[in-house]
Parts: sequence; C-alpha cells; structure tokens
Amino acid sequence: MRLGTGGNAAGPAAVPTKPLKSSSPGITARDAPEPGLFCVASVLLGWLFWDDGAMDEATRHEIHLGTTGMNIHDLVREFNANLGTTVVQTMAGVKDRTSPFRWAKPDGPEPRPDVEFRLRLGHGVSKTLQLAEGRHVALAWLTGANPRLDEELPVLYIQQLRSREVWGAAEAFVNDTYAT
Repeated sequence: MRLGTGGNAAGPAAVPTKPLKSSSPGITARDAPEPGLFCVASVLLGWLFWDDGAMDEATRHEIHLGTTGMNIHDLVREFNANLGTTVVQTMAGVKDRTSPFRWAKPDGPEPRPDVEFRLRLGHGVSKTLQLAEGRHVALAWLTGANPRLDEELPVLYIQQLRSREVWGAAEAFVNDTYAT
C-alpha cells in the first residue's frame, strides 16, 4: 500500500494521529529540540532515502515533526503501548529491562543521547509502517527476519543506527518494491 493523502490499511482508527502543521499553536520554537539534536535526528531518520513518489511530502513532514519534536517520555510511552517494552529495550540497546518503564514516566529519567537517537529512528520507521499497514504489521515487520536486511531483524538495525538500510527496507516494504 502506498502512503498518501488518506487512511491506512487498517482503517482510520488503527493509528490515532493528530495532523501536525508548522503553524500549529502547539509547536513553538521553545519545544523544538536543540539544533544539534535536530540535525542529527534528521540525518538518522533518513528522509533522503524515500522515493519521491512513495510518500507525499506532507506525510513525510508530519512524521518527521512528530518524531523529532515529541517529548521523549511521550514517545517511549507510545512505543511501550504499541510495541511492548521488550522491543523498546532491544531497539534502545540497553540491558536494564526497567528502562522503558522509567523513561515513559513524565518525571522519569531521560535516555542517554545515543539511546534517544535509536528511539527516534525507531519511532519514525514504526510510525511510517503503522500509517501504511497498521500497528500489528509494523510490530511484525520490526521483529521479524527481513530478506532485505540479510534475514536480520530491523529492530537490530535500528539498535546499530543503520538508518540507510532500515529506511530502505521500510520503503521497499511499504511500496512493495525491492530496495538496493
């Protein structure tokens, strides 16, 4: 299924999203991440690897804004609900099983910067898959062996910050094409 202007394969209720606009009163310069983090997150999220016909610019921009501007505690809380804490822990590359629970608390500790990069990369990939195919398919894709990633798990590619490869595989899956 191709992403575009409407819906997803699982229907409108499957992935609750709130349209993001740059002129939204809810998003201010004060809420934006630090410039260094924003630039690194932009590179990690790999927007340059998407085929122009595969996803419209507005959808790409919404996912990017949502991922880079979202409070890390809210992002982890959403991840825990959609993917489960074991997947979040694996994606983040941490040994402590309680970390996803602690990061999800509004007053909890924040993950280290390298872990936050992994979580934001994973969120962008996951949100893209959820919009195209639904939550359950996104979870299965992230945790299943992938022929486009040498039969490795995409969640491990996210853990290793291999953004080019994981975004290419996600694009190929969403567009039903083969990524090189």
